[in-house]
Amino acid sequence: MPRRLYVGIDVGKFKHECCVVDSDGAIVRDSFPFDNSAEGFSSLQKTIDGIPDSEIALIGFEATGHYGENMKTFLGKAGRPYAELNPAQTHSFAKSAKGNGQKTDKADARAIASFLLATRQSAAPRQDYDKKRLKVL
Repeated sequence: MPRRLYVGIDVGKFKHECCVVDSDGAIVRDSFPFDNSAEGFSSLQKTIDGIPDSEIALIGFEATGHYGENMKTFLGKAGRPYAELNPAQTHSFAKSAKGNGQKTDKADARAIASFLLATRQSAAPRQDYDKKRLKVL
């Protein structure tokens, strides 16, 4: 069976944290931070571009209101499969998996990636971003 990778992103106001795990749950790329800016998304793009499309199963992040809008737009335009997750479910999963209540951005990114692997989430439907921008306008 080909290797599949799950990318977990902990979304924040000014910075995000990203972690990549494989289909066996092993960490492929330990957590790394990137800014919520064009430069930050460019560094994420470089990391993701280093992974063959056939290996990326899903990119996931928690629903964080407007903080996640940039992430959805970026991933949608890049044509990457993503899932916006319920924070209550990921926190419950992380708490039951670790049991120690550790709450850091790095741990959250790792927990999100592991949650994607364990629950086999499906990708969000593709959106037409021109229509979305017109709606906002």
